[in-house]
Amino acid sequence: MTKGKRIESPIREGLISKIYSIAYGEPTTGYQIAKRLNTPHVNKVYTLIKQYNELFDTKLIKEGGRESKIIKGKADILLREIEKELSTIGESLEDEERKKLLDFLDTTFRKFVKVANQNQIWNVVDLFYNVVYGFCSMRLFYDDFLKSDEFKEQFKDTPKHVVEEFFKCIKESLKEGFGEHVEEAVRFGEENKMLVRKLLKIAKPHPLLVGFHTASPFIFDLTSRFCEVLFSIKNTKK
Repeated sequence: MTKGKRIESPIREGLISKIYSIAYGEPTTGYQIAKRLNTPHVNKVYTLIKQYNELFDTKLIKEGGRESKIIKGKADILLREIEKELSTIGESLEDEERKKLLDFLDTTFRKFVKVANQNQIWNVVDLFYNVVYGFCSMRLFYDDFLKSDEFKEQFKDTPKHVVEEFFKCIKESLKEGFGEHVEEAVRFGEENKMLVRKLLKIAKPHPLLVGFHTASPFIFDLTSRFCEVLFSIKNTKK
């Protein structure tokens, strides 16, 4: 099979982006990828992997006397895409920020991709931005709300433990889609607030995750929900 014209953004578009997504979620074989994508010709999958070999790490393993090529999507390729988008708005990552983000992309984020792949969501870039906007930034949005004039005016006498308990309840409610991975993403955001603030300049909510319990509704109507819960607490104490 001859090589076709290379796609400009292979982790964003075309069949190759789906292949990258599946191999990013977990190490796999070309046959398994073809099966997941319902592609009748596994040779097409292997041809694309060879054509875009810079996207993948591959290794041969032996099982029962047979050799299999295991394919894994590279996290640094996604990091490069993120840095490229940051550069368009005049932002860049410090060396330590780059190291921490790459570690997140190579560990926790792979778990999000695996779950998304099970629901045939293949775009790792949009998924990353949703994870940043929806989960990693949760504490930032929450802290900003606590500092707002509205909160100070309405809830200045509310015990801190009540506020934290509400925050905990929100996180728990979001775990239905991605489980404990949500907690890991929130913790990453709490530990790397300046990095997440940079990422928020390019991370926007996207309808990609419809069907999951994302944090976007939490962000958009945080004020009203918070008021309802806290007023409910106050009323029960009367």
